[in-house]
Amino acid sequence: MGRTTELRKESRPHNSSLAKWLGTVLNLITVLRLKLCAKLNIDTSNSATSPSCKTLPASFDHMTHTFVRLPSGDVEINHIRETVNDIKDSEWKFLKWFPRPALINRKSGTATHLYTGQSFDPDYFELDNNGWTHDHCQICFKSIGDKPNEFTEIDGYYNGYDWVCKSCFKDLLKADDLELKLATLYTYVK
Repeated sequence: MGRTTELRKESRPHNSSLAKWLGTVLNLITVLRLKLCAKLNIDTSNSATSPSCKTLPASFDHMTHTFVRLPSGDVEINHIRETVNDIKDSEWKFLKWFPRPALINRKSGTATHLYTGQSFDPDYFELDNNGWTHDHCQICFKSIGDKPNEFTEIDGYYNGYDWVCKSCFKDLLKADDLELKLATLYTYVK
């Protein structure tokens, strides 16, 4: 029994290296496939009808949980793609973080909702004009607030509602080719 455990522990670095290599290769294949589809003017959203742009077979379902290593931690790759696509056309300003109004739950005493003008029941919530104590980068979730430390930045890019940290803004949101950038990062499947 002890020997089996030792063998499993010894094989983990090899398996994680293989997974890293496989993730990188699959990401590069995806980038090349998307570039080919773009060159041939093939709509990748209708990829099932195009032989050169078919989606991956069902046996690759595990790829839906591919993570990318960013400076602030590991983030699921599809979250990055979707978020960048959703917010890339916003007008961004580089600002020092500032507190915003929040609804404070009267029972717990914690800020539970960013206040943006919505109606609320004053029996359950209290409005605090400086109650929102920090935000998170929409891409990597890094904390952005007024108390700097190794996990919190004090400034970032703001679009009137969302915040993006400096690293994600420069490296991902403003990337000339997001897929190519993602393919160069350490990835793994979980």
